[in-house]
Amino acid sequence: MIEAVRLRGTGRGHPPDERAHPWRVGQKGAVRTRILLLILVGVVTVYVGSQVVSAYVEYLTLFETVQRVVSDMVIPPRQGVEEGRTRILADARELGMFLSDDEVSITVSEESVVVRVRWEKSIGLWEFTYPYPFEIEEKRPLR
Repeated sequence: MIEAVRLRGTGRGHPPDERAHPWRVGQKGAVRTRILLLILVGVVTVYVGSQVVSAYVEYLTLFETVQRVVSDMVIPPRQGVEEGRTRILADARELGMFLSDDEVSITVSEESVVVRVRWEKSIGLWEFTYPYPFEIEEKRPLR
C-alpha cells in the first residue's frame, strides 16, 4: 500500500504555520528570556558604573583639597602639619569617607612638602566586591 504525504505550503508572503514547523514552538519564550537577561545585565552595569563614578568624584574632590592644603603649607604664612591633616580629614568626612590618621601622611622637609592620602573603596555587588585602592600624592618644593 502506498501512502501519499501532502506537504503543506506556506504560500508566498505568508508566515509559516507553527503546526507545520514544530522546531519553532519554544522560540518566543527564549527571546523573552534573552531580553530579560539583557535588561538584568544592563541594570547591573549601570549600578556598578554609578559606584565607580561616585568613587572617582570623591577622588577628584579630595585631590583638590590636598592640592589646596599643600599650597597653604608651601606659601608663607605657612599652615601647620596638624592643620592640614585636620582639613583633609574634615573634607573627607563631608564626602562620606571616614579616613583614619594613618591614611593621611604629611612630610615636611627642608626642601619640600609631601602629602599622601591612601584609602580603599569597595565596588561591586554582594560577595563580588572588589576593594579598589586610591592614592593621592602631592609634592611641592618650599619657597
